Amino acid sequence: MGPFQDVAPFDLLIVNTDGTLAERSGNGLTIFAQALAEQGLLAEQGPTLLQVHHDQPTGTSPVATVVEPARVAGVPGFWLDLGQPSFGPEAVAAIGVETVTLNGRELSRVAPLQALDPRWEHSQFVRIGNPHCVTLLEDAEALPGNPQMLEAPLAEGLTATAFALPLGSGEPCPAGVNLQWAARESAQRIVARVFERGEGPTASSGTSASAVASAAWRVGWVKAGEVQVVMPGGTAPLRLEEQDGELRRVCLFGQAVRL
Repeated sequence: MGPFQDVAPFDLLIVNTDGTLAERSGNGLTIFAQALAEQGLLAEQGPTLLQVHHDQPTGTSPVATVVEPARVAGVPGFWLDLGQPSFGPEAVAAIGVETVTLNGRELSRVAPLQALDPRWEHSQFVRIGNPHCVTLLEDAEALPGNPQMLEAPLAEGLTATAFALPLGSGEPCPAGVNLQWAARESAQRIVARVFERGEGPTASSGTSASAVASAAWRVGWVKAGEVQVVMPGGTAPLRLEEQDGELRRVCLFGQAVRL
């Protein structure tokens, strides 16, 4: 919902299907940027600041994103600067999780997820403006399918984990958390599946792709630079910027086309 101004910065609201407000949405911000461009409100060159307001109990409001028109592989769209991610249970206010390791990095074992599939034992919590739980898989066959995530008993279990009360259990995150599963496909290329808080199975998600790329970087699956995250609904191009051994910035490229 928006814009509420005629000049930048532009404020907006992003409403989930369940009626809750989202802190950030890569797809939503891309669509909003395209709408601003069509109205002549977005700068044709250079950055424009977008501010998403929300009422979630964790994180800050508004969540700022800098958007800039660009082309990638000849495709017109926008680079979204999502800023610096933070990692670990504290970043998403997760409780009751066990510490495990993968490639020398501390991750989390989320009991409700592993109860659904024993292979889902290494999860990385990421906040990139909104909360994510990325489960890292050595075998791509352990990735859940979107049709599978719509059926019992998996649908009920994932809803309980991802959604906040009263639709979910509030465990491990009382405010809910977006869920992803990720496996390496090739160098700098990760395949992923998404189950969004407030939505359910999602064919493509920009912030989920950003969280997946960030988690993959942290365990050494990808290096800084260009990364691709492959989802059923399409492939998201990303740029990871590293400095002094820290992931400093994540940028997502998005395109919106009027149907």
